[in-house]
Amino acid sequence: MKLTKAQKRVLDFILQHIRERGYPPTVREVARAFGYRSPLSAKQHIDALVRKGYLRRASGVSRGLSLAMPLSNASSLSLPVVGTIRAGSPILATENIEEYITVSRELFPLEEGFGLRVVGDSMKDAGILEGDIVIVRPGVEPTQGDIVVALVEDEATVKRLFIEDGTVILKPEHPDMRPMRFKAADVKILGKVVGLIRRF
Repeated sequence: MKLTKAQKRVLDFILQHIRERGYPPTVREVARAFGYRSPLSAKQHIDALVRKGYLRRASGVSRGLSLAMPLSNASSLSLPVVGTIRAGSPILATENIEEYITVSRELFPLEEGFGLRVVGDSMKDAGILEGDIVIVRPGVEPTQGDIVVALVEDEATVKRLFIEDGTVILKPEHPDMRPMRFKAADVKILGKVVGLIRRF
């Protein structure tokens, strides 16, 4: 659908923000960028962009905007970033999504995936630190020693995966922590970690 000049300027600003920073602006940041006295004016333009199919919105998060189409030539992919997983909720339930990030398909050759914000330092010796966002490819059969995101008792954890005699072993990369052992039925592997993003 055709955009007004004002809507096109707002869309261009949002695209530039995502390209430069890796995440979308808030409504207040859009309002500030265009000198709107009220965030309502920015919200009206964003609502129009969502209605016309240029943007998607996740409710309940301040940076819940994502592109409804790749940035250019399908070279980028917008991924949801999830944090703490609430008991009983699917990992990509709207209430779990903190923000969206745009990643390069050249760096992360994905068709779909998600980011998970790391809590703790159990994988520090693998170079994964607290606050990092690990990029996860779902639907891939992991092999021995792969770093995976596993769901154990409704909590997502990042560990190395080993399977021995039907027992799932989730091994941390920390000298002071021991591997955790579970029955296969008690663990759900959500995906394989294919990289990470670290912000300074």
